[in-house]
Amino acid sequence: VTVNLAPADVKKEGGHFDLAIALGIVASGGQLDPASLRQVAAVGELALDGSLRATPGILPIVMAARARKPSAILVPAANATEASVVRGIPVVPVASLRQAVEHL
Repeated sequence: VTVNLAPADVKKEGGHFDLAIALGIVASGGQLDPASLRQVAAVGELALDGSLRATPGILPIVMAARARKPSAILVPAANATEASVVRGIPVVPVASLRQAVEHL
């Protein structure tokens, strides 16, 4: 599995990429249709048990995602109320990787 976090010159830190990367891995393993990921954004830090932790700075993340016009954004359930403040993008709260996969 190759994970591309391009462009390389943009600094990346934090665990908010975890859910998107994990969903890509699940899809590459054949347990999820890759087409289901094409129009969806996903953000959240995964714990070792598969649960999602709250993501600091969720508002600017959701606003940036909205600009790409996804059909929805999956966010940690703990961030759902805050993320829902952003208009123009459906927010789907998920508590775990399993719940994210089941939603898709």
